Amino acid sequence: MGFRAKNYLFATTILAGTVIPAGAQESAFDVLDDTSQMEAWGVSSDGTIVVGELGAQAMRVTVGGTPEQIGGQDALAISGDGSTIVGFEIINTIDFAVRWNGDGSGMQQLSTSFADNSGSATETRAYGVSHDGNVIVGVAVDSTTSLDQFAVQWAGGDLSRLTGMPAGSKSFAYDVSADGKSIVGTYFSIVPEVDGTAFIWTESGLTPLGMLNGGTGAVARAISNDGSVVVGRAVSGGFPVVYAVRWENGGPAESLGDLASGAGGSEAFDISDDGKVIVGTTSVYNGGIRTRAFRWENGAMQTVEDWLRNASVTIAEDVTLAAHGTNADGSVIVGKATDDRIFIARVTNGDTGGGDTGGGDTGGGDTGGGDTGGGDTGGGDTGGGDTGGGDTGGGDTGGGDTGGGDTGGGDTGGGDTGGGDTGGGGDVDSGLVFVEDVADSLADAGATSSSVLSNMNIQLNGAGSRPLDRRASPDRSIVWATGDLGSLSQPGGNGNFGLVEFGGGHNFGPVQINGTLGGARQSIGTALGGETELETLSAKLEAISLVHGTEDRGLWAVVTAAGVIGNADIRRNYLANAGSVVTSKGTTDISGVGLRGRAQWENALPNLSPFAELAWSNACMDRYTESGGPAPAIFAKKCSSETLARYGVDATVPVTETFRVTGTLQGVHRIGGSNDATSGQLIGLEAFSLPGSQGPEDWIRGGAGFEVDVTDQSVFSLMVSGTAGGGSSNAWVSASWRKAF
Repeated sequence: MGFRAKNYLFATTILAGTVIPAGAQESAFDVLDDTSQMEAWGVSSDGTIVVGELGAQAMRVTVGGTPEQIGGQDALAISGDGSTIVGFEIINTIDFAVRWNGDGSGMQQLSTSFADNSGSATETRAYGVSHDGNVIVGVAVDSTTSLDQFAVQWAGGDLSRLTGMPAGSKSFAYDVSADGKSIVGTYFSIVPEVDGTAFIWTESGLTPLGMLNGGTGAVARAISNDGSVVVGRAVSGGFPVVYAVRWENGGPAESLGDLASGAGGSEAFDISDDGKVIVGTTSVYNGGIRTRAFRWENGAMQTVEDWLRNASVTIAEDVTLAAHGTNADGSVIVGKATDDRIFIARVTNGDTGGGDTGGGDTGGGDTGGGDTGGGDTGGGDTGGGDTGGGDTGGGDTGGGDTGGGDTGGGDTGGGDTGGGDTGGGGDVDSGLVFVEDVADSLADAGATSSSVLSNMNIQLNGAGSRPLDRRASPDRSIVWATGDLGSLSQPGGNGNFGLVEFGGGHNFGPVQINGTLGGARQSIGTALGGETELETLSAKLEAISLVHGTEDRGLWAVVTAAGVIGNADIRRNYLANAGSVVTSKGTTDISGVGLRGRAQWENALPNLSPFAELAWSNACMDRYTESGGPAPAIFAKKCSSETLARYGVDATVPVTETFRVTGTLQGVHRIGGSNDATSGQLIGLEAFSLPGSQGPEDWIRGGAGFEVDVTDQSVFSLMVSGTAGGGSSNAWVSASWRKAF
């Protein structure tokens, strides 16, 4: 069944019976003035696609990706195989069910004409979808009858009513089994919590599900893969309180209770594939009624935070509000936090946290009182207090912003991010993370390829920035040793680098051929104390030739080719467990190549040698798998390239016969380049793809130093350089010794 996070719209608040004014909706679908807010209602079974609402428009997003509005009003569910998204659009204040392709394209209104030619529907909404997307379920208004709302399905695109509902009743279909054969929902005459009856429907007919302890109202929200276990909410008999319930094999309703000693309430929104783990929202008591996400297993309910604590995870603060979905075995839970952010929680060591319900441990204080209760779900739009007023001790356990939905099973492997069910992977720690925090850290890790590219440019333009200094006289040779040490500033963070290079060359007359071997080390600090360390070996081959003029006053051509190999150690830090900094780390191979062509007129003016050059470089970081932390990832191979034009002037000004002042001033323009998306798979969770970014288009570089003759043919030089405008390295010192013979 995978993740399911579908809205839990109450049956009294939409369609013709209660027409929604233009631009207004029930609490589950508030029009968002702040488009930075979003609601997540559905997740594909492999976890790669999340759907919901962003800024009063349907939304599709992958973790770490950028949410995209896909048209329509709201996306409420996605098929398990990720091929079909369903929801609704609003046209002239009227709701119409729609479907999209899994990539968010091709929005199409579902049929409003009944396949049996018995009439048409004037309004529709789609709430659930089978694993393969072939069966969609929801609600419609029939223009040919007096019924306000009734449950429907679209099978193969054909619209039909769910038959067998009691005469004069209204009904909603909320979820469908993986094979599309079992549909669950509720039918009622007034409102579900007053006289609603949960049901399961198959082609064989309608089966009412039992009430809770003589209560009068029940709603079925979600169903296990094989249709044997149904979960939802029901009003208990006696003192009316809404509780999360389960029905097994059509048996009586079983209350899951709450964590406020019965004084609050609860609701179930999703269920694991085998029906053994149930998640939702519950009231807790800790000096007052609060609302928290819960996980239920083996007859015991506990908050998501206590589930993690029982698995030896340190949770600094209780932050969850409602659990919207769970994966196949109940080890991963997604939901909404008290600050409206989306959280992902999981336990990976086989210990599901036991049955300790924790009680006071789940306290807090940040959602208490009116924040989550009362009018938010009762009265007004929700049709007279669908959650029974304050009976649920927080309101958010009733209508509004949580719910179920079927996304079925499936794999997350394949492609560049690896095979198997989750693409393989390293060690995964138990914990709780927010989607936004993980996304930010993934972007930082993706900037590692920029570090590799800067390493390539340092090889070409750091130690090799003044190639004419390494000329030998005809039929003579030269050797040199160079070292650079400096700081870096780039999109992935700030850091430092060091480089050593040993080279030699021989002037054959028409051309001088040089070769070098070197090594470099870079360290880039990333968010929250993370770090990327690069160690590389490099080789260069260079040709220098006089094109026109004389050796001391002529036009020279320089062609340089460079190659780099090495490895990267990456520590990606991010916030988890309600405030702690955690680390996921990985190691990968890196490589790069570069070409440079340079034309320089030596002493075109006294002591000044202008130049122009064109340089191309390409750097790649191989696929790698992280370990550690609650959100490690598999990163796909990523490459970056750029073409740079450099233009400027080198200066060498004699001060004495053996001492000279040197300098350089140059402009750099990025002509073009590419930067692959940072893509991969959060192990056991969603795939992600973050667009690559390019650095600045223009910057300048300057440097000043000196050179001194140590002996007749031996020279020592030193230069301090810096960049302005955002180049890859912003300050460094270079020392060199050369000897001709």
